[in-house]
Amino acid sequence: MTPFQMIVSALVVLALVIILYFWKSKHPPLGGPPNPPNPPGPPPGGVIRELYVADAGDAAIWTFAIADDTSLLQVPPDRYIKGDLPYDPGMTQLSSPMDVAVDRVSLFVLNQYIDGDGNLLPGNGVDPNGNPLPNVNPILIFNTNMSGDFKPYTWWGPDAFPHATDGTPQAVPLCMAISSKNPDSLLLGEQGTAGTFVQQMDKFPQAPGNRGQPVTSNLNSGYVTGIATHKEDDGTVSFALVWTNPPQVPPSQNPLPQYAVLFFANTPNFAGVPAMATQMITGPNTSLNRPQRIAFGPDGSLFVTNWGDQQGHGSVTIYRRDANGNYQFVQRIGGLWQPTGIALGIDGTIYVADLARILVFDPRDVAAAKSDVIEPKQVVEVNTMFAAPDGTNQMPLSAELNGMAIRTVL
Repeated sequence: MTPFQMIVSALVVLALVIILYFWKSKHPPLGGPPNPPNPPGPPPGGVIRELYVADAGDAAIWTFAIADDTSLLQVPPDRYIKGDLPYDPGMTQLSSPMDVAVDRVSLFVLNQYIDGDGNLLPGNGVDPNGNPLPNVNPILIFNTNMSGDFKPYTWWGPDAFPHATDGTPQAVPLCMAISSKNPDSLLLGEQGTAGTFVQQMDKFPQAPGNRGQPVTSNLNSGYVTGIATHKEDDGTVSFALVWTNPPQVPPSQNPLPQYAVLFFANTPNFAGVPAMATQMITGPNTSLNRPQRIAFGPDGSLFVTNWGDQQGHGSVTIYRRDANGNYQFVQRIGGLWQPTGIALGIDGTIYVADLARILVFDPRDVAAAKSDVIEPKQVVEVNTMFAAPDGTNQMPLSAELNGMAIRTVL
């Protein structure tokens, strides 16, 4: 081989290496890194209280500091995790974040792909018509101690969820929560072709295709839109989920309720949840109306967001235990636009994601209310958060807020 040929060969090899590097940066492996890095180190010293909110409209995650008086404080823009629209699988990988969960050091984002018609699709590579889709990883995991150019340090890919023998995903995750029973596990509410699941998964992928275990599949239709867990005073763990069952066509002879909150008490382990819920909250006297998300209060009360029958008729419905331990509807916060995410602080402060705004309710105002019209102590309008680069107009945002979660480090 002549010197010229050797130089040409070396340049070709170098070019191939460069092309492969950039291709990998834009196409991360679907099942998560083969050897994922260890979770981030402990957070810096001091008390940390933060609220994270998923924004599907802007492909973003909003972060707010929670002040001592429980109001929300805007953090610097470098704590704002923003995806690229149209979707770009580089950097943050955010496409249409639906829900979030957070522990002391990691933020878990449930990420989906929405097609041009507004249909929610799993990141399995093709749409129902066989057209290629972007490489979307459904669960992205970020370091909460970072700022600036966010990038997930690991992720779960589509192959982590139940698949048919032909490779078609059988379940699309719609909501998630960190297990109060096993803090190393995520619970995911899923809509599946073979039934409705709540699935338990290790928070951190050990290898591509390492799938979780179904917790319960006794719901053979509908889908789970919200899930929450709670550690009781006696140390046992309960969990609750919001279940929506679209009307059947043709109608069934024994139709199931269209909306329900299912409560499971004292779960010994999430792989052995009883086939029947401890209590099903459903019916006209519960004020459920297109329920979306759910959260436990510090005392075990349940708070459910409801879209209502039209924008402006949304609500938060509150259920407390009676003397027999059964949940009863007790109160409603009405007049909301289109509420989805909900989270409660350790003092009972209620944070609600209401379309493009975040509402903060003082629990004392809620308890003292004589009607369902309750004035929030704070309203954060997300669409007018950041000024444009010239400092005059606001950045054009089109927030569509979804799930939220609170990070507390004491």
